[in-house]
Amino acid sequence: MLRQLVSINDRGNMIKFIVGGVIVVLSWALAILIGFPLWIPTLITLLVGLVILLIVGVAKLKERRSARELEKALQAQAAEQAASARPDLQHEIAEMQAEFQKAVSALKTSKKGGKKALYALPWYAIIGPPGCGKSTALRNSGLQFPYLSASGGGVRGLGGTRNCDWWMTSEAVILDTAGRWTSEDEDHDEWLGFLDLIKRFRPQKPLNGMIAAVSIGDVGGAREDDVAQLARRIRERIDEVQAQLSLSLPVYVLFTKCDLIPGFVETFGDMSKQERGQVWGFTRALTKASDPPGEYFSKGFDELASVLEHRSLKRMGEERKIPNRELVYGFPQQLGVMKANLQEFVHHLFLENVFKETPLLRGVYFTSGTQEGRPIDRVMSAMAEAFGQPQVQLPAPQVEAKSYFLRDMFAEVVFKDAEVAMRSPEELKRQRTRTVLAAAAIFLFALGISGLPAIAWAMNRSYLSETRDMIDDARRDIASDEQLLPASAIEPLRARAMELEEYEHDGPPLFMQMGMYQGDVYDPVREVYLETLRSRVVGPLLQADAQAMGRFARRVEAMAGQANPDATALQDMYNRMKLHLLLTVPRGEHQPPLNDEGREFIVEHLVQRWVAATEVERHDPQRRQIEQNVQYYVDSLASREDLYFPRSEPAVAGVRGVFNAVPGPTMAVEGIIAEVDDMNCDITVAQLVGRVGSLGARGRVRCAFTKRAWEERVQRIIEEDFARFFGEHWVLGTEPPEDEHHAEMERERQTAELKSYFLQRYVEEWRNFINSLYVVRPSDDQGHMAVLRDFTDGQPQLITRMIRQIDYNVTLWEPEAGGAGAAAGRAEQEGTRRASRAIAGRVGLTQGETERLLGEARDQAANRLGRGADLVPGAMTEWGVRERFEGLITFAPATPNDVPQGQTAQVTPARIYEEQLEFLRDALGFRMAGTNVTNFEERQQQARDRTTALLGDVERDWRERLRTLLMPPIEGPAWVPPDPPAAPAPTPAPSAAPSGAGAAAPQPTPTPTPTPTPTPAETPQPTKRRRPSSGAWWGN
Repeated sequence: MLRQLVSINDRGNMIKFIVGGVIVVLSWALAILIGFPLWIPTLITLLVGLVILLIVGVAKLKERRSARELEKALQAQAAEQAASARPDLQHEIAEMQAEFQKAVSALKTSKKGGKKALYALPWYAIIGPPGCGKSTALRNSGLQFPYLSASGGGVRGLGGTRNCDWWMTSEAVILDTAGRWTSEDEDHDEWLGFLDLIKRFRPQKPLNGMIAAVSIGDVGGAREDDVAQLARRIRERIDEVQAQLSLSLPVYVLFTKCDLIPGFVETFGDMSKQERGQVWGFTRALTKASDPPGEYFSKGFDELASVLEHRSLKRMGEERKIPNRELVYGFPQQLGVMKANLQEFVHHLFLENVFKETPLLRGVYFTSGTQEGRPIDRVMSAMAEAFGQPQVQLPAPQVEAKSYFLRDMFAEVVFKDAEVAMRSPEELKRQRTRTVLAAAAIFLFALGISGLPAIAWAMNRSYLSETRDMIDDARRDIASDEQLLPASAIEPLRARAMELEEYEHDGPPLFMQMGMYQGDVYDPVREVYLETLRSRVVGPLLQADAQAMGRFARRVEAMAGQANPDATALQDMYNRMKLHLLLTVPRGEHQPPLNDEGREFIVEHLVQRWVAATEVERHDPQRRQIEQNVQYYVDSLASREDLYFPRSEPAVAGVRGVFNAVPGPTMAVEGIIAEVDDMNCDITVAQLVGRVGSLGARGRVRCAFTKRAWEERVQRIIEEDFARFFGEHWVLGTEPPEDEHHAEMERERQTAELKSYFLQRYVEEWRNFINSLYVVRPSDDQGHMAVLRDFTDGQPQLITRMIRQIDYNVTLWEPEAGGAGAAAGRAEQEGTRRASRAIAGRVGLTQGETERLLGEARDQAANRLGRGADLVPGAMTEWGVRERFEGLITFAPATPNDVPQGQTAQVTPARIYEEQLEFLRDALGFRMAGTNVTNFEERQQQARDRTTALLGDVERDWRERLRTLLMPPIEGPAWVPPDPPAAPAPTPAPSAAPSGAGAAAPQPTPTPTPTPTPTPAETPQPTKRRRPSSGAWWGN
């Protein structure tokens, strides 16, 4: 209807619609304000509507009449040609007339145009020199042609179109002009008469656009003068059409036969038919462009070439045949060689002419209708010509003939631009748009007032029919044997259920009311939807979980006593078992009712299972659909007991047995390691001392065992959030504590065990890392000098820097809290931290209340620390961690910042050692320069003796470890590293608690924002890679 209104507006009658709308509105306004009888505005509305319908009807009759007259005029031209033809050609012309009539009759079956198709459908003319592939492009374009000639091509034209073929598609009529028309003036008068004919019977848009087709081989390899001449010949024909029709046409430049470029087929040959139908080129915006056509082509071509480079790289990685890979590699270069000629062609084709209407460049496209002929290597030919050699001849490709980049160029670009022709300047276009919209709004308003009940009835009927079909499809899915349904299969039913639920609360849309809405379909739709989710989604997922749980229990039982399951497997099984318990009945004795936390857990893990089972990507729209479906099902559990499933007791019992046999602290620590891994704070030797080539390590310290992780997350997890790593009693099937007192005692015991075991692992991790450090053995004096410089450069120097960094990371308490008052200081820190969280966000507290809260928190912390030692005799503490490294740290203790005036800071053993290295470095320099050679040996022996004396004062536990780090810089190439020490046995975890503490139940890892490692050595973070978590020292 809107299209008809636009057509009427073009005839200057839009004012009638505006006046009619104003009359209707005024009549109803007067009736409401003044009190006229309602039958008066009703009658006026009906009369105005009748007039509008009459205008529309007359317009449609005119369109049909124009279509008939156009058809008759074409037949008259054909009859005139037949009458003037030689007798021996009249039979052939009669057959052509019959075939043309069949084509027109077939075109009338088009849904878009119907009987007035010749008038209603857009018309386009395609022009180009002989042999440029116009007909081949149309034949293989993938468009639908209601009728084709006996030869499979377009229908031969008659009269003024005797040099044209008619290609009549369901979307448009295309006139394929003969190639010789571009360069010759044969039948020129008949062609102009034909243009006058369509201008008379299609006054709005005689033609909707023109397609200038030219073979890329004719342009890319031609001389500059020939390119300009070809462009001028085509431009003359375009100017001729525009002048005859008195309009400006969009012109689409079509470079055909791109398969003649070497590598074209190899680059795009892997595309599917759908992909080969897309557009390869660029379309110019309809707004007025500032760049001339030549420059616009240059920019568009460069963008196209850039994308082609990426495509070529991808194809080279996929192509197995070496010759084809070489062609793919060279294709962007072959195309790039043609840029200058192609740009010159576009420039001359759309060169501005002040005396004639300049055609509008709408776009440039590269296509191939079939693969015939021999590709021409422009790059090698140019080189051969430069060296006076014969041109390189490439073999004709033996490939299946396919069309490339044609279908969408016609269907989605050219045909969609049917309204571009005859466009006025921008201001006129905006005025016409506003007029059309105003008239349409007035008309629709009047029409809506009288047609709302009918619209509501039709919409409700259609809505009920669609809903019935959805329910039938869902019932078939429920009854089928297919296991798990994808979210896309359920989405229509879910959307309809949500829509009906919204209608229940807020009412249906206005156009579905008017007494016509039937809302009693909500309950049946909801029932079918929930049953579909239960039987085709949740049921299969729970069944798969139960089977996985059974297999897991049997596998662990089979390897009993050999090894514990890894943390990932335990985490997965714990989550599966918890999900199974939450969605099944009968519930256990101690299982709590389903609360918000349980519902969130079900949603999270059902979504994970469904996503994994259907292989949905992270950004796939189906993921959002899965979340919505699961959320709706879980929300319905509160009121629908029948949505639960029978519990698989054997599977639950098997997994519970596994969990209750694994020591809790063991897997809790593994869970903590996994949870904080996203902080990306692993410590390597480069982060410890900076990047030096002489000191290396075979391992690294994992993030969980760094001071940063301890302070930011691990300590809080152990002391406040540890319970989730030990599991919930009702999930593990263990007896809960008798009362709150026993529960608190159990929590304290678990905390103490976990903390002690974690700190033991902390010590083990750092010892293993220190044992993995080694000094690179130099091979000559140059290498020896490099080692000495590494060890003596910087302040502090390398050994001191390393030991102080180790000291920093193994000191897990504030120094001022140590010494005799360590426990009190620790309680002070812990109590203040807990109280700060307790009063955070609370306003109006008096000073006395604040002090009371702080005091209570300190007392609780002190009691907890004391009871922790009682619960776990010999438990490892933060101070104990540093004590394990005291023998190493005393070699390079931190220098106090507040040395009294007149006194000097204590000289550390590390500083004495470094001083010896400086003497040795200078002596080695003299020896390398050929002076004072014997001084080096004296300095070396002195350094050796002095270092041996220093090592004598080091605790025996660290003496040999330090020796392997301190002696290599002294000995240089003569150093012979000892055999690496055996790796220490891993720290055993406390045994599983019989009270039901259970095994660790790692939970999904959160994703905090990574922050820089707060270590004194500011060195770049290395790329994370797989590494041993521990190991013995390895020398070189």
